[in-house]
Amino acid sequence: EKETFRRILRQCEAFYGLNVLTYCLMSNHFHVLVEVPEPRELSEEEALSRIAALYPAKFVTGIRQDLDAFRKAGLESSAQALLASFTSRMWNLSNFMKSLKQRFSSFYNRGHERTGTLWEERFRSVARWCVKSRRLAKDGRWHVDD
Repeated sequence: EKETFRRILRQCEAFYGLNVLTYCLMSNHFHVLVEVPEPRELSEEEALSRIAALYPAKFVTGIRQDLDAFRKAGLESSAQALLASFTSRMWNLSNFMKSLKQRFSSFYNRGHERTGTLWEERFRSVARWCVKSRRLAKDGRWHVDD
């Protein structure tokens, strides 16, 4: 189960474009230190590569086919909207945590014939404090307790 949590953590990290600097996985909760970079434009191939990190190959193939069909029909705005439905979730700590927790809960529940959430509350995040300058760090790093 811990290896599956790590795999899902890394898949979410790749899709959301965050940097997991370190984490601590315990028997009933976890801590993670995450850097949230500034959002940036992605090429279509880069966006599809990130989608492939989180979704099955067949799903990504379907997206590619949909993009091609939109473009052949002269619907470039629909192709862009399809990509935006994924890229709009990237670089977002809340979306990252939601996906991580939902995906691991689904895995755990299937294996233990149960339903429901594994965590009672929403996660807590705290901006990292810079001891040297005695102020909040401006590097986009967040400590998350769950």
